[in-house]
Amino acid sequence: MNAPKNSKPTVKSTRRRTWIFAGTGLAAACVGALMIPAVRAPLARKLGVGHADAPRCEPARGMRAAYQLHMQTQLQVNASALLTGRHATGQASKQDVGLSARLRVSAVEPRPTGMLMALALDDLQSDSAAAELSKAERNQMMTPFYAVLDRDCSFSSFGFENGVEDDVVNRLQGLLQGLSVSVKHDENKREWVSREHDAVGQYAARYTQSADDAHAIEKRRQAYLRTHASAGFGIKEPLVVHVLDSEAPISLDEDFAWLQKLESREHLQIARAKGGIVADLTQRLTLERSTEDAPEFSLVSSWSELRWRKTSASPLAAPPRLPEPPNSFKFLPLEAAMAEYTNIMGSGQSSAPLKAADFLALYLRAQPQMAAEIMKLLESQTVPPELESTLYLGLELAGTPEARAALIAGLSDAHASRNRARAAAALPDIKQPNEAVLHALSQTAQGAVGDNPDDTRLVRNAASYAIGTLEQRTREANPELAEQSRSQLRTTLSNARDPQQQAAALDAISNSGHASLLREVKPFMSSQESLVRAHAIEAMGHMEPQANKDLFASLIKNEPDARLRGAIAATYAEQARRAQQTSPREVLDAAVEQLGRESDPRVKGLLIELIGPACATYAYAQQSLGAQF
Repeated sequence: MNAPKNSKPTVKSTRRRTWIFAGTGLAAACVGALMIPAVRAPLARKLGVGHADAPRCEPARGMRAAYQLHMQTQLQVNASALLTGRHATGQASKQDVGLSARLRVSAVEPRPTGMLMALALDDLQSDSAAAELSKAERNQMMTPFYAVLDRDCSFSSFGFENGVEDDVVNRLQGLLQGLSVSVKHDENKREWVSREHDAVGQYAARYTQSADDAHAIEKRRQAYLRTHASAGFGIKEPLVVHVLDSEAPISLDEDFAWLQKLESREHLQIARAKGGIVADLTQRLTLERSTEDAPEFSLVSSWSELRWRKTSASPLAAPPRLPEPPNSFKFLPLEAAMAEYTNIMGSGQSSAPLKAADFLALYLRAQPQMAAEIMKLLESQTVPPELESTLYLGLELAGTPEARAALIAGLSDAHASRNRARAAAALPDIKQPNEAVLHALSQTAQGAVGDNPDDTRLVRNAASYAIGTLEQRTREANPELAEQSRSQLRTTLSNARDPQQQAAALDAISNSGHASLLREVKPFMSSQESLVRAHAIEAMGHMEPQANKDLFASLIKNEPDARLRGAIAATYAEQARRAQQTSPREVLDAAVEQLGRESDPRVKGLLIELIGPACATYAYAQQSLGAQF
């Protein structure tokens, strides 16, 4: 089967239904993360090479396979922790959804690193109304898509139709990330650890190959090293994912050079970094190759015309999925809607803020023009203060152009400072932020100082932080807007004159974490103000470790403030833990040198923590620690 650049493959099509993911964005993301194949080259097994032959994925061009899939998902969401960061006192919302489908896979044509694959989903069966999609969504979900399967059994990139919505791309990408595995290990070993990506973040997984059956491999997810900022929950801080249970036995398929059968069980707990359990997720999944012939299917576009994404790419900034608003909402007066909103907020339930925001979002999707009216209510200051913040969340979740325009209007001086800051915080997370959003945030960030300098600082800082978030969230979906956001971050930092302004501008860059901004951050590492240096270190810590390793030696040696020396050491230790790597040699050399002359006990402890993981690799690291005891 061949897919030339300017032609469409011609194939037959059968019944077309689609498999969907239920629940929140995290549930959708984690579904795919449970399907992990690994294979050996079939020819080698037939020749009796056995374990001396490393696993490989090398399906022949034109080979096709069909799989039967069943998934059971149990998701509990703690609305109180989701919105406030505090532990819940009330009952969590629960979802229990079962889904089954057929997955069709076809090897299209060779690539330098492996094979171009085409995939399609159909024959959906669901046991819950929560898993239902609209007709348009179902059509998008059943659109075939591409992936490049490397010889080491990992998917290096994915290709989707340009017209497929971001939310659907996230679901399909989550599936493909789950089907990807790295088998770059010593071919004479039966156990290996790999670092892999899914829509939640990067995690470490341990694989064990059976001593008795070369076709049998078991995967256990060990720990998440880092997560994407929201992981599908729409909050603006990293999440911590705890792996409570993980087991996935895998049988390999020598005929198709891919997966034969998988049975997995995963139990994850998701929490805010600062405390508060957000969600508890349990999933059971079976995937087994079918004995039926795999029907061919139509590819709408050639591979060269598709929207391509890397395995490590974070999910696109798609808002949480809401159901279609009831028809009655189209005729509900604003006064009645606000009365119902107030009743929900006053119910005393821990989930009340989230329920109220969902209600308002549905109402604004049914009557988009009411977004401007709600903003007028906020401007008039007739809304009780305890009800204000959730109104902004409702506008954000609505995601309509009218809601976006209302939030932009909410940045004006006519609104209270606290609400201008809330509007700024909501704008980066609204569906499809555009140049108008960036322009409004930039104007606010550079706005004139008003009568109350504290209020001005609150609003300007909130707008700057929002620009950093906007850059991070649009980096994949809208690269041009992300680049404009980075330019504005540079301008804001350049225009910052006093230490507080500089610290805020550096915090905005922290929200972005783009490595290209390190050049702008570097000069502030040597600021005369310890406050500024501390925030520069924080900004650096949110960038990729390899981007800033050369800075460590000078920073740790020259920083006069012991607290900041400790922060520098802790930053690099945390980066190494997240990446599950020993710190770069440049960092270790400087840490060992500083440890020998460090006088502050706390900093010594942090340096020891940084050096410790390298003791098994470098003798001098072990010797440096031995000298301390």
